[in-house]
Amino acid sequence: AIEPVLSPNDENTVDLRVTVTERHARTLRAGANYRSDAGFGVSTAWEHRNLSGKGERLTAGVLFAETEREVSVGLRRPGYNLRNQALLFQSKWTYEETDAYNSEGLTTFFGVEREKTPEFSWRFGPGFRYANVEQATSKEEIALLLFPIQAFWDTSDDDLHPKDGGRLSLEITPTQELIEG
Repeated sequence: AIEPVLSPNDENTVDLRVTVTERHARTLRAGANYRSDAGFGVSTAWEHRNLSGKGERLTAGVLFAETEREVSVGLRRPGYNLRNQALLFQSKWTYEETDAYNSEGLTTFFGVEREKTPEFSWRFGPGFRYANVEQATSKEEIALLLFPIQAFWDTSDDDLHPKDGGRLSLEITPTQELIEG
């Protein structure tokens, strides 16, 4: 709330008293979806937006679909060494059961996100992907070292209902195989 407070010393000045109330720090989400490649599914997620009082965001989610399962967790710590920089951690376990193959894997990412301008930001850092893939006649173990680099450009006038501007995101992920077959 904003309320004017008359200044006792100067009749041409009006001070403003601003009262700020923090919103609830935790959110619980649930949803249902349909994807042509995974079928019907349900998901739920939990988020804590101020984990230790410095704006950290901890998220955890679960997805169950006809051919896919997923459990994910992420942490974003703003103000890492610089005011416009955040430390990121993401990890996701997945299981897919399709007609062609079954796959179980874990993907992790540890990186930095930096906002260069209000319109442009980028993130980069190392990641790791491990998976066991079973096909009708073979089993394969996959281990990859990843280094994703992402850039985001957003000139839209509103996050939820943009009427002007545009958004562009680019990603490249150099990959090194650690285990062959």
